[in-house]
Amino acid sequence: MTDWGVKPRSAARALDTFVTGPAGSRKPRGGDLKRLNALIPAGLHQRMKVACAQEGTDMTAVLIELLEERFPEK
Repeated sequence: MTDWGVKPRSAARALDTFVTGPAGSRKPRGGDLKRLNALIPAGLHQRMKVACAQEGTDMTAVLIELLEERFPEK
Protein backbone atom coordinates (compact mmCIF):
# COMPACT_ATOMS: atom_id res chain seq x y z
CA MET A 1 0.00 0.00 0.00
CA THR A 2 1.33 3.46 -0.92
CA ASP A 3 1.42 6.23 1.64
CA TRP A 4 0.42 9.22 -0.49
CA GLY A 5 1.46 11.63 2.27
CA VAL A 6 5.16 10.79 2.00
CA LYS A 7 7.20 12.00 -0.94
CA PRO A 8 9.91 9.59 -2.11
CA ARG A 9 13.42 10.83 -1.33
CA SER A 10 14.41 10.61 -4.98
CA ALA A 11 11.45 12.73 -6.16
CA ALA A 12 13.34 16.03 -5.84
CA ARG A 13 16.32 14.61 -7.74
CA ALA A 14 14.04 13.18 -10.43
CA LEU A 15 12.32 16.56 -10.79
CA ASP A 16 15.67 18.36 -11.08
CA THR A 17 16.77 15.91 -13.76
CA PHE A 18 13.50 16.36 -15.63
CA VAL A 19 13.84 20.16 -15.61
CA THR A 20 17.55 20.48 -16.32
CA GLY A 21 18.24 17.21 -18.14
CA PRO A 22 20.83 14.62 -17.14
CA ALA A 23 24.06 15.93 -15.65
CA GLY A 24 26.29 17.32 -18.37
CA SER A 25 23.59 17.31 -21.04
CA ARG A 26 23.60 21.10 -21.37
CA LYS A 27 26.70 23.10 -22.11
CA PRO A 28 26.23 26.52 -20.51
CA ARG A 29 28.27 29.33 -22.05
CA GLY A 30 29.17 31.19 -18.90
CA GLY A 31 28.68 28.68 -16.11
CA ASP A 32 25.57 27.61 -14.26
CA LEU A 33 22.17 27.94 -15.85
CA LYS A 34 19.33 30.00 -14.38
CA ARG A 35 15.68 29.77 -15.34
CA LEU A 36 14.02 32.97 -16.61
CA ASN A 37 10.24 33.25 -16.69
CA ALA A 38 8.62 36.08 -18.59
CA LEU A 39 5.13 36.93 -19.73
CA ILE A 40 5.13 37.86 -23.42
CA PRO A 41 2.27 38.51 -25.83
CA ALA A 42 0.76 35.28 -27.17
CA GLY A 43 1.15 36.43 -30.77
CA LEU A 44 4.87 37.10 -30.29
CA HIS A 45 5.35 33.69 -28.70
CA GLN A 46 3.53 32.02 -31.57
CA ARG A 47 5.58 33.88 -34.21
CA MET A 48 8.82 32.99 -32.44
CA LYS A 49 7.83 29.35 -32.06
CA VAL A 50 6.86 29.04 -35.74
CA ALA A 51 10.03 30.80 -36.94
CA CYS A 52 12.26 28.63 -34.73
CA ALA A 53 10.52 25.47 -35.94
CA GLN A 54 10.95 26.52 -39.58
CA GLU A 55 14.63 27.34 -39.00
CA GLY A 56 15.25 24.24 -36.91
CA THR A 57 16.53 26.38 -34.03
CA ASP A 58 15.89 26.21 -30.32
CA MET A 59 13.82 29.00 -28.75
CA THR A 60 16.16 29.13 -25.77
CA ALA A 61 19.19 29.56 -28.03
CA VAL A 62 17.47 32.45 -29.83
CA LEU A 63 16.61 34.14 -26.53
CA ILE A 64 20.19 33.75 -25.30
CA GLU A 65 21.47 35.24 -28.57
CA LEU A 66 19.12 38.24 -28.25
CA LEU A 67 19.99 38.79 -24.59
CA GLU A 68 23.73 38.54 -25.34
CA GLU A 69 23.32 41.24 -28.01
CA ARG A 70 21.40 43.52 -25.67
CA PHE A 71 23.56 42.89 -22.60
CA PRO A 72 27.13 42.17 -23.78
CA GLU A 73 29.82 41.28 -21.26
CA LYS A 74 32.00 44.25 -20.48
